[in-house]
Amino acid sequence: MHNIINYFLNDQNGLTSLGLAVVILLTVFVLDRVYIVVMNILLKQSAKSKNIWDDFFIFALKSPIRVLAWYCVLIYLFAFTPDWLQSHFSVRFTVIAREAGIVVALVWACLRFISRAETYGLDHWSGSRRGQNLDKASIRAIAKFSRIIVIILGVIMILQVINIPLSGILAFGSIGGVAFAFASKDMVANFFGGLLIYFDRPFSVGDWIASPDKQIEGTVEKIGWRLTRIRTFDKRPLYVPNAIFPNIAVQNPSRMLNRRIKVIVGIRYCDVSRIESILTAMSVMLQEHPEIDQKQTLFVNLQDLGPSSLEILVYTFTKTTQWVKYQGIREDVLLRLLRIVEAHGGQCAFPTTTLDFSEERIDIQNSEIRHGE
Repeated sequence: MHNIINYFLNDQNGLTSLGLAVVILLTVFVLDRVYIVVMNILLKQSAKSKNIWDDFFIFALKSPIRVLAWYCVLIYLFAFTPDWLQSHFSVRFTVIAREAGIVVALVWACLRFISRAETYGLDHWSGSRRGQNLDKASIRAIAKFSRIIVIILGVIMILQVINIPLSGILAFGSIGGVAFAFASKDMVANFFGGLLIYFDRPFSVGDWIASPDKQIEGTVEKIGWRLTRIRTFDKRPLYVPNAIFPNIAVQNPSRMLNRRIKVIVGIRYCDVSRIESILTAMSVMLQEHPEIDQKQTLFVNLQDLGPSSLEILVYTFTKTTQWVKYQGIREDVLLRLLRIVEAHGGQCAFPTTTLDFSEERIDIQNSEIRHGE
């Protein structure tokens, strides 16, 4: 460090090099300020246009070009350092450093472009008319795949820059591939399970799912490459490996079109003369109910002659699928059914047991009671 300071302060060539370096740095600093102003103007102008891709393109290039410019300037200024310092680094090293920096900047710009497009897609395309075939999970999946491809291509380009042959890497991979496959088979299974979730889309983030095969039920919070995080109804996080989902049945109540009301109303046998009018009144009530979907199956029938009641089956569907609102509608329907039974002079039945004793048995019991007294 002391030798470098002496070179720039005491040597004539060092002073000249230092002066040129300062001039170059000041010039680049001024150009950097101008570049920032110009890019901000371009961003404002592109925001006014209907084409969204120019916004993504300018945003993606803004920071990488700026950092790459400073990086290349620093590499160029290396030529002004003392000869003994430059001798430690070959010309090939500076060329590799510059080309690798360009590749890194290009990969960075592509990743920024993907991130900006993903953010825009999640805000504007998912659920909209333009993106009616896309949901948030699909947009995230496309973004993740794009990032993986960009990173892989970037690594390959850097390997080519530093003259590392791909054939050697592939040969090494073939040797260790078997061992790696055994060690990572679960990880690979989870990865492809995640792919199937993204492609088949049995559920998305925010859906309520359940599995009759496993004790899985809750709201999907995140679909990762290895795990899917589900928030159960008691607010506990449940982490499920993606490899499980292709092998189990998954219910998605969030995608139901209606909620069903299926209830059996028991009427006393002594109200058999009123049963027809009760059935008619119940059916009319459901047909006139504003929250009942008349396009779906709706019927009220005497279903069975139970042990202690006439069993009326009420079967219909609500318009809403929201759980809380459905509970309110179900309660209202049940109360109306009870009022109809009461209005027609009937009563709801409940299980009863009748004990029949012979008169002789009753006399014996009464005699035993009197003698006991």
